[in-house]
Amino acid sequence: LTGYSLKGGRSVRIWVGKKRECCTNRTDRTTEDLTKRRRKAWDLGTGLRVDQNQVPSTESSDLAMGDAVSRVRSSEARLLSDVEGGQAGGPPANTWNMEQAGDGRRPVVLLCGWLGASNRSLRRYKLLYSQLGFDCLSKIAPPGSVVAAVTRQPGANTELDQLAIATLQELQDCDCSSFFVHLFSNSGCFLWETIRYLLFKAGPPSIDGVDRRVVDASKLRGVIFDSSPAHYTDLSSLEAALRHVSPEGERLNAARSVTSIDTEKARRRFFHFWSGIANDRRDTPQMFLYSKHDRLASTEHIEALIEQRKSTIGGARIFHHNFRDSEHCCHLLRYPEMYERDLKSFVGFCLQQTHHQSKM
Repeated sequence: LTGYSLKGGRSVRIWVGKKRECCTNRTDRTTEDLTKRRRKAWDLGTGLRVDQNQVPSTESSDLAMGDAVSRVRSSEARLLSDVEGGQAGGPPANTWNMEQAGDGRRPVVLLCGWLGASNRSLRRYKLLYSQLGFDCLSKIAPPGSVVAAVTRQPGANTELDQLAIATLQELQDCDCSSFFVHLFSNSGCFLWETIRYLLFKAGPPSIDGVDRRVVDASKLRGVIFDSSPAHYTDLSSLEAALRHVSPEGERLNAARSVTSIDTEKARRRFFHFWSGIANDRRDTPQMFLYSKHDRLASTEHIEALIEQRKSTIGGARIFHHNFRDSEHCCHLLRYPEMYERDLKSFVGFCLQQTHHQSKM
């Protein structure tokens, strides 16, 4: 444990070690005052520049890892400060977004969080999207609803169905000209699967008397898969993900529910889940952000999925980036500048397509 003294007598402690675990429970430090103090304390330089093809050695010393962590955190602090001040590199985000959106209204991004996420842990993503000219809506599926989704398909009037309906109603209330969906891990994908069912699948016009098509599906501009989808053949990955859930009561209840799952039924359900993503015929652009260092979302299966999606809707509409050595749902934390650049490129492409179509 390494401590850094800051002006005013405060201190920040950073875990340093050979292995860095998932960042989902780290505390956000995004206030402008604290960011300025960190800049003074750490003397931020030109920023972290990382070759995406270079994988750091896992045998590096604690001292080297400590230096790497400091540089990553410095880059993170700079990104958050730039987002708050609207000074990120590239063209003014609000200008090109509003021009390409077509009618001056801000687009909306729906953030579907990972298992164990909180609104606070999604804050850095909201800051980044805000800098790009978006309004943000975030939803996190309760652990119990994710466990239930392992064996139950959308439309069964589950807790996840109700969350999806509420989410669509909030999107409708936003009255946006367009919206994007950003999915974290399989928890986010399960929620999106249910929303997708409500938006596109044939079926009853309502669930429990609630209109299931309250949002114009044609407003969907792009889907970002972040550390997802995770391919699984058993329940071990779900059990691993549940270790990051808090509070403890929810974690224990969800873990007990896993023990009663029929494994064969879960396998059949997974096939339906995966094929729904792989065989989707809609040509909405998609971006896949993943890492071969991710122990939950297999690079091999994601890259096979990418190739299938390219053959289905065309390679020009599929974006992807292998971050090589970042942990599950930690790509923004590990490579903030690269992540921001990828996101800008994808969003710009999607909104440009809309702008061109509106002129036809």
